[in-house]
Amino acid sequence: MERVPNPVAYRRVRENVARLLGERPEVADRTVPACPDWTVRGLVAHLAEICARGLGAPVAEPPPASAAVPDLLRHWNGLAEEFERAVADGTGEMNDLLVADAFVHEGDIRAVLGEAMPDGHPAYVGVMELGILGFSFSLASHGLPAVGIEAGDLRWTAGAGEPAITMRGNRHDVVRSIGGRRTHEQIARLSWSADPGPWLPAFTWGPFTPPAHPVEMPAADS
Repeated sequence: MERVPNPVAYRRVRENVARLLGERPEVADRTVPACPDWTVRGLVAHLAEICARGLGAPVAEPPPASAAVPDLLRHWNGLAEEFERAVADGTGEMNDLLVADAFVHEGDIRAVLGEAMPDGHPAYVGVMELGILGFSFSLASHGLPAVGIEAGDLRWTAGAGEPAITMRGNRHDVVRSIGGRRTHEQIARLSWSADPGPWLPAFTWGPFTPPAHPVEMPAADS
């Protein structure tokens, strides 16, 4: 599985979110367990807001926070299409953080709906590469040795030097663990080559903190 350009990955995320939510008006006001301050409606508004910030140019007035989800999706898609045109003509750049934010929140929406993430999602490799970078800094700040990470046929090393321990799991569980969507207990239940206890504090990094209680079930248990 190879990394794809950010605009391609981002487009797939928004197409997926539109498909997931377009015919489900009843879910608009459901709370998102991974982001309990937001409803599904609020999460889509956030995706549009982050896209507008990334575009870095004046945009049309956004729909109100109480707008219907389809209206919020249309607004987000319009911004994203403008962003893609800017990238194509060389006046804009879609960075890794924008794609990672959208991909993580696609996973949050899927958790609300009980929909599995496709194993071959084109955003996966780029998001994991960014996650491994952040996790590596966290390992260093905790004074911890490197971790080998295996997800299907994909391999990474987080941290410096030879891995002292290896974490294995399916792609979805690995990316959700790195991205603050799994409790320490859930992370520890992945396949580890040794006791993961000393490494668990490093899963708190950047904007991510493992929840105290499960917000979704691992793919292996669903």
